[in-house]
Amino acid sequence: MRRAGGSLTYGNVVATIALFLAISGGAVWAANKITSKQIGKGAVKNKNLAKNAVKAKNLAKKSVTSAKLAGGAVNNAAIADGAVNFAKLAAGTNVIASSTAGPLAANQKSVTTVSFSPPLTVTPAVGQPLTVNLEARGTLSQPGEENCGVEILPTVNGNPLAVGELLTLESPDNPPESLFPNGLPVASVSFPVGLSQPGVPQTIGAVMVGDEDCTAGSRVDQIAVVVTQEK
Repeated sequence: MRRAGGSLTYGNVVATIALFLAISGGAVWAANKITSKQIGKGAVKNKNLAKNAVKAKNLAKKSVTSAKLAGGAVNNAAIADGAVNFAKLAAGTNVIASSTAGPLAANQKSVTTVSFSPPLTVTPAVGQPLTVNLEARGTLSQPGEENCGVEILPTVNGNPLAVGELLTLESPDNPPESLFPNGLPVASVSFPVGLSQPGVPQTIGAVMVGDEDCTAGSRVDQIAVVVTQEK
């Protein structure tokens, strides 16, 4: 004991106390002194986090942006019912396909097959109705009192489709009528497609019946078709 007591110095005592603090309470002291500024970038990785350690309340407002989401991370099950309305959908979201044709000479009596560019074929699925929206615009004139009229009939897989009313374009009367001074330069029609044949490709086309009573410069300027899917 004398020998031990004789060898004790102030430095030995301080070193012993320091060692004791390092073993027991030093870690607690260090934990209270380490701040986020002292942690290197990328030092804390996903594997260092305990399960469920980070909760929604720990996230800063707007800290998770669309760029941070993995592909397919937000699926249908993750979206609340009624959370997304049409105002949130980008323009053209429900457009499946579109095409145009024209111009076409109107002063011919024969039936003309309308060639859309690009060709338009869609395949409807069960429970997902498709609607064809077709519009025609023309510049028609007649040399005398004989009326100039052009009819356009939609086709599906080459078969004429009865849609209740043909698309009819007419020139202004000579002299013009007060009710229709410009004749009928635009006509449109919409109809479902593939309801009775889900899973079967449906090629959308049209045929045009011209009129010899039209002037040589009369034409159907454009026929446009857009296929949309109901939401």
